Amino acid sequence: MKRRSEGKISWENNVNKIVGLGGKSIRKSYFPELKEKIASLDLQNVFYQSILNSIPDSVVITDSSGIITQVNPALIKRFGYTAEELTGKHISILYADETDHFHVNPVWTEAVLHYRCKDGALLVGETHGNDMHDKNGDLIGHLEVIRDITKKVETLNQQQRLEEQLRKSQKMEAIGSLAGGVAHDFNNILSGIIGYAELIEIFEINDMDDIRYNIREILQASYRARDLVKQILTFSRQDDLDLHPTSITKIAREALQLIRITLPHNITLETKFDTPADSVLADSTKIHQVITNLCTNAIQAMAKVGGTLTLQITEVESDELQLSSNNGAKAKRMLALEIIDTGPGISPEVMDNIFEPYFTTKQPGEGTGFGLSLVHGIVKSHNGHIDVESRLGHGTCFRILLPQSTEQPLEQDDRVKVSTMGGHGHILLVDDELQQLDCGTKFLERLGFTITAQQSSIEAVAAFEQSPSLYDIVITDLTMPEMNGLELAARVRALRPDIPIILCTGFLHTLSREKIKTAGITQIVNKPYKFEELADVLEQVQN
Repeated sequence: MKRRSEGKISWENNVNKIVGLGGKSIRKSYFPELKEKIASLDLQNVFYQSILNSIPDSVVITDSSGIITQVNPALIKRFGYTAEELTGKHISILYADETDHFHVNPVWTEAVLHYRCKDGALLVGETHGNDMHDKNGDLIGHLEVIRDITKKVETLNQQQRLEEQLRKSQKMEAIGSLAGGVAHDFNNILSGIIGYAELIEIFEINDMDDIRYNIREILQASYRARDLVKQILTFSRQDDLDLHPTSITKIAREALQLIRITLPHNITLETKFDTPADSVLADSTKIHQVITNLCTNAIQAMAKVGGTLTLQITEVESDELQLSSNNGAKAKRMLALEIIDTGPGISPEVMDNIFEPYFTTKQPGEGTGFGLSLVHGIVKSHNGHIDVESRLGHGTCFRILLPQSTEQPLEQDDRVKVSTMGGHGHILLVDDELQQLDCGTKFLERLGFTITAQQSSIEAVAAFEQSPSLYDIVITDLTMPEMNGLELAARVRALRPDIPIILCTGFLHTLSREKIKTAGITQIVNKPYKFEELADVLEQVQN
């Protein structure tokens, strides 16, 4: 440093060496290195800025408190803000929900979040976030990369809506097939009922044995109709099986009684039932449905050209069977029920899908409507196995394997039993169906009860209110106009909390235990019921 004559102070390059630089000149050593580092940093910044600007996804950088310090052009374009509008603002300005971001949820590293653009439009972003730390490990900021998946999500939602519409359409189609199939089954049953009834009415049959036979067949067909309704009601529910030792030959013969009635003249029915030890642990109603379904399929396959339908039952050793490991058939001895037709056969393409739900090759209104998938499920639920062999032009054989039971079948007397109970007391009988009311009155009077029959639930309540002590038991239908059975029961219980109330219904599944308990129902009888069942319930109530 030097003072000039005019009094000014000026710097001169007289100091060439500084302690600590190893005797080197500042110009020659320090400044060039600094310039190189600055140039290197400038180059890194250019690279960094180029990378940031070229990223097609939105990028936002904040400090440690969430204040935006930098955004890339992609974010400006997508969100509609300028860089100046965002810099210095908290990152929550970008989010649709202020709690829905990484600063509030530090455990996130990636997530699908909802953002709001400047114009209010919502944006769905697949977001990846990372914290930034200095060399000491201190948090200095946060980086978020936001990929716009709004259109992708909208497309996915649209696809899901279309799939849901398709499922609904398939469900309605399945319901239509089910309705047609149920009509088909019911028509088979009704044909038997009408046929046997007309035999009694049209022909002058004097032999009481023949009359009783026809009546028994009418009743058996009616019970099958009842069981079919039960099967429909339980179709979509996983019910417990009602397993009992039963003769599979007997089930098959009962099923064939209805099949024979509607068998076309060009189809011959043959049976080979010569297995004495034919007991299986089964739900007879469900196995009956399986046999009816498979026989109906076979008859439809042969309807145009005719043929032979054969049912045979044989004993099989399980070690003789080549079954898949998950078939469920584990008993040492099995009973094989084979249903064989001489129809056109099944193509390999159809065979691959034959047990899938809703798969059918039939026209609407044909078949049972339950499908082979239900048949397959029923057989599996009995620890059994079902397979099919078929060749085009050579017919089809369905083979059902069920574990043989060592328990003897329960003997059942199918004849109508007349109850021997001696009825006493006064019953208020309420049902809006006149036939049900008439039959019930006659039966209960035959048992010895005094009956007051009411077709109107309103009038029934009025009669009870006039003389509450007159009645000993109330029997009421559930579904009636004006007032249902539960409401009637509540009105009756309000006057006589001690009186037994029997509820009759054809559709119990809509009733909760709480509703039944609240109404004060003593017993429930499912419609259609046998009079013997009603008599048993009355005996329990009186005892």
